[in-house]
Amino acid sequence: MTVFQAFFQGVIQGLTEFLPVSSSGHLSVAAHFFGIEGAGATFSVFLHLGTLAAVVFAFFPRIKELFLEFFRMLADIFRGRFSFKNCGPTRRMLLMLILALVPMLFVYPIKDTVSALSEDDDVVVEGVCFIYTAVLLLLAEFTAKRTAEPLAEATPGRAVYIGFMQAIAVLPGVSRSGSTVGAGLISGIDRGYMIDFSFIMSIPVILAAGVSEAKDAFTEGVGVGAFPLIVGVVTAAVVGFFAIKALSWMVKNDKLWIFSVYLFLLGGFTVAAGICGL
Repeated sequence: MTVFQAFFQGVIQGLTEFLPVSSSGHLSVAAHFFGIEGAGATFSVFLHLGTLAAVVFAFFPRIKELFLEFFRMLADIFRGRFSFKNCGPTRRMLLMLILALVPMLFVYPIKDTVSALSEDDDVVVEGVCFIYTAVLLLLAEFTAKRTAEPLAEATPGRAVYIGFMQAIAVLPGVSRSGSTVGAGLISGIDRGYMIDFSFIMSIPVILAAGVSEAKDAFTEGVGVGAFPLIVGVVTAAVVGFFAIKALSWMVKNDKLWIFSVYLFLLGGFTVAAGICGL
């Protein structure tokens, strides 16, 4: 792998991991029309580490609070002092994050079957999923203005709903960030709170993706030089960080419709091309 290829893969990983456009859907469509495949298993694991670093760096103060609160909560549980009703904002967010991750446990066993949809010669599913994401983002953009309460946080029902929407995002063409942010806004959660919630919730998902590919990476070997590897990881981290900041700004300034228009156009083209191919 050349340095330029490593840089290009890092840019794609950093952008599509966090912007609400679906990395798996774009990779599937690119492979179908242009023969552009994703990174090898080993390189992909390192790229995931780069995007993971971007999330940690962007939300480090909040992540640090949640990390420390986790151990305080465990101490209170062992001492018999835990009370859900008396949870502070940080502990409440921690509990809601844990609850929101539960639906992924039911999807994980069938993820390989779902992923196979992006490896066939048919891109109709991807196109439909692009349009689904576009509708969700547009709905979130307009309903959030009417339903969002000042500083509204995730409740158990909202957390499960967001987790369910994240689970659906295993389909190629359904954006994880778009699904979680959109679901949160539709359910009335504050925009700033939802950005933190969505991206911090992505940390276990990114880790799981890296671990699932680690087995293939172990058998494949490194296969990438040290310098291209460093370039790819650093690029994914830097681009991912700015993608997070860009999406945060767009969510807070009612700009999600831009992604919705893009996905409507891409989805319509993809469905039409897929039907013609059939």
